Amino acid sequence: MSAATFNWRAISRFESPGAGAVGYELGVIAQAQLADFFLHVAHLMAYAARQGIARQRRGSAGNSMVTYLLGITPVDPLAHGLLFRTLPQR
Repeated sequence: MSAATFNWRAISRFESPGAGAVGYELGVIAQAQLADFFLHVAHLMAYAARQGIARQRRGSAGNSMVTYLLGITPVDPLAHGLLFRTLPQR
């Protein structure tokens, strides 16, 4: 994943306090080899939204900067003080 992957949500976040969070999250996602999974989820959530299908976000990454920037969640974690810590161990 790269900055070009992220949508219109807030590319300026890469130049704000969120930049550190994004870098950390991307490192955790890469280490767990889940980048493709996050992109697939983003595509599925976008499809569901276009079809009017209700969506629910849950889990350890549910309110992370990466999921926000990919459009998976509408919740801005910086605005609400939410912290992404880690993904579950495999």
